[in-house]
Amino acid sequence: MAIVLALGSLMCAAVNDIVFRLYARKSQAIGVFMACIGIVWAVAFSFGGLSVGAPAWSFDAWCWGLFSGVLSACANVLLIEAMARNSAGLCATIYRLNLAPAAILSVLLLGETLSPAKIGGLTCAVLAVLLVSGNGRSHAGARHNNLGIGLGVAAALLRAGMGVAYKAGLSNGVDKSVLLTINGLCWIGIGLLYHFLRRSKLPPRGMLARYGFASGILVCGIVWFMASALRLGDASIVLPVAQLSFLGTALIGWFLMKEHLTRRQIVGLLLAIVCIGLFAWA
Repeated sequence: MAIVLALGSLMCAAVNDIVFRLYARKSQAIGVFMACIGIVWAVAFSFGGLSVGAPAWSFDAWCWGLFSGVLSACANVLLIEAMARNSAGLCATIYRLNLAPAAILSVLLLGETLSPAKIGGLTCAVLAVLLVSGNGRSHAGARHNNLGIGLGVAAALLRAGMGVAYKAGLSNGVDKSVLLTINGLCWIGIGLLYHFLRRSKLPPRGMLARYGFASGILVCGIVWFMASALRLGDASIVLPVAQLSFLGTALIGWFLMKEHLTRRQIVGLLLAIVCIGLFAWA
């Protein structure tokens, strides 16, 4: 069941990738867009969070909620800044490889074990990311800014830490709705701060509301499915599977947008499917 829920997170992330891509083509005001996502995120889970009563809003809940929320929001900001300095493809590849440190942190900090099936699945996942992210020549002429690469690596590590923090918080009895509500508040605060620092031009309100609401609902799906999967399964399985969103994005792009898939990318997608099978077996 944990794998099924992780696949739900994967598909929501795949569709959200497309929504974010469409928004980014029309506006560079990413900070305020993050804040809009955070509003939808916080409101959606606040109903469940308020229904469980005041005891659920404990000091531990606020600590885990703020910790994971800040990691998540800062990872997103660092990824955007990395993409401003390097090619989007290179930065996305580095970021997606957060599945490797997520699995390692799960073993080191949560005491999970690495079985042969997990190791095989993780290997397939890493290879799938590298194959799907380009055709081997896409980054040849791209600029390689060391600061940008460093920011991309930092973003990947923060994203891995967020997933492990989810698992640790939930394992320590933190209510899922409370945790996710606090996460949404973090996105509002950090998104507005980022917008203030970048001073990007605001997009039309209607466009911001439409894309913000759509992406907010999808992000709610991403984190709800992920948190639900983490309650049932190992983080070293759930987090890598949930990070294979490029599988859904590529298939949606090929089917609906008639985007071309190279043989290298097709092999990568097949490896991603093998990875999911190995993790399900594990």
